[in-house]
Order: sequence, then C-alpha cells, then structure tokens
Amino acid sequence: MQQNEIYGQKTDLFEEFMDVTMQLSEEELQAVHGVIPMTQELFNRCAKKCEELGAIRQFEGLIADFPEQFRCYQEAQREEELSDENLEMDEVWKRINSQLEKK
Repeated sequence: MQQNEIYGQKTDLFEEFMDVTMQLSEEELQAVHGVIPMTQELFNRCAKKCEELGAIRQFEGLIADFPEQFRCYQEAQREEELSDENLEMDEVWKRINSQLEKK
C-alpha cells in the first residue's frame, strides 16, 4: 500500500471520528469514554447517530466496547422491524377484507 493511500485512510478515519464526536452529546461522550456507565439508552442514541452518519468504524468500536448493549440494541431493532412488518401485513389484510366486503 502506498503512503498516500495510508494517509487517505487515516484522514477518513479521523474525519469519521470527528463527525461522530461533534454529533454526540456531552453525556454520550462521557459514556463512550467510560467516565459514566453506558446505559442501554445512551448506547442506542450513540448507535443511531453512528448509523445516520454512516460511521462504520465508530459503530464497530461501540460494538467491541459494549457487546451486551449491542445485543440488546439488535434485539430491539429486530422487534421493531417485525412490528413494522406486522403493521404492513395488517394493512394488507384490511384492504383485502375491505375489497371482499364490497363484492
């Protein structure tokens, strides 16, 4: 790998770090750095911000540092997706029933 490529990667990592750091609240930063405990609520907020920014490396760092919170975060995401799918299916069934009733 050439020196320019390495420099570019380091610059990208630094920019991602700064983007996330600028978006996190003081409380979230304290939790990330271990000054205060990382609660599930704080983890969820940090993870959402990383996702919104596309900050993959920072998100990977959260996962590595807080695996239990990540597991709970994943479970909540799955439940939310299933809930959304169930709502969509409910709408489909309502439309089908409505169409059948009209006939």
